[in-house]
Order: sequence, then C-alpha cells, then structure tokens
Amino acid sequence: MAVFISAGQRRRKLVVTTAAGAMVALLVGLGAGRATAPSPADAAQDAKGRAKVAMGQLQAFPIHYDEVATGQGNRAAFFASLDAGLVRANEDLSAAVDEAGWLDAETRQQLKDQMREIQTLADSNASAADFDAAVARAIASINTAFGGPAIRPPTGS
Repeated sequence: MAVFISAGQRRRKLVVTTAAGAMVALLVGLGAGRATAPSPADAAQDAKGRAKVAMGQLQAFPIHYDEVATGQGNRAAFFASLDAGLVRANEDLSAAVDEAGWLDAETRQQLKDQMREIQTLADSNASAADFDAAVARAIASINTAFGGPAIRPPTGS
C-alpha cells in the first residue's frame, strides 16, 4: 500500500528539516569559533610580549650611541642601523599598543611622542646623555603602561 503525502506536507517537512540543519550548523560554528578565539588574557599577553621586544630593542641603542659619540665606531653604519632599529622598535610598540585595549588615549600618545623624541634626538646628533635619558624615559613608560615592575627614569635632561 502506498502512502500519499501531499505536496504541502513535503514542503513543510523540507523547510523544517532545512531550518533544523541550519540551526545545528550555526550552533556548531559558534561553538568552534568561541573555542578557538583568543581570550582577552591571551591578547594582553601578546601585547605585553611585543612591548618587551620593543623595550629590548631600545635598551641596546644607548650602548652603541655612546660608543659612536666617543668616536669608537663607524658613525655612518651605526646611524643606518639605528634608523632601522628604531623603525622595528616603533612597529613592535605600535602593534603592542594596538593590542592593548586597556591603554587610554593619553598614554598611547605619550608613548608615540617618546619614540618620536628618540628619533629626533638621533637625527640631530644629540649628546649621548640626552639620547640615553630619552631612551630610559621611553622604556620606563612602556614598562609601566604594560604592567611591568616600576622602573625609575633618570632625572634631568
């Protein structure tokens, strides 16, 4: 015996089945997305890691700047290297700042201004003491902004 199912019933069954399948797929997709999305803690760790890289790059500059200022190194080669290093440090710091949702606009601007000051001092062949102080202030600010232990920047210049 054949069972007759009307066209309307078939359409309703098809619509309900399709809707149920779509809901299941949506729920599975949302679950997978939530499970693989980085947590705010992961994003904060990434930002802090990038900030540490930028601070590490900045820490190397005064040593070599002092050497060149006292005539112990190749000035042209150093300044080309310094420019490239400042670009890398600035890129790393910018990426860290972009990932650091907890930083307010004033702190973000302060960090940018300090990096610009370092570049300006390097471009103008400032004294080693002025350059070193600017780098130390920037490192202290970055460290504070990204939750590191307090570092006291030098006073003066």
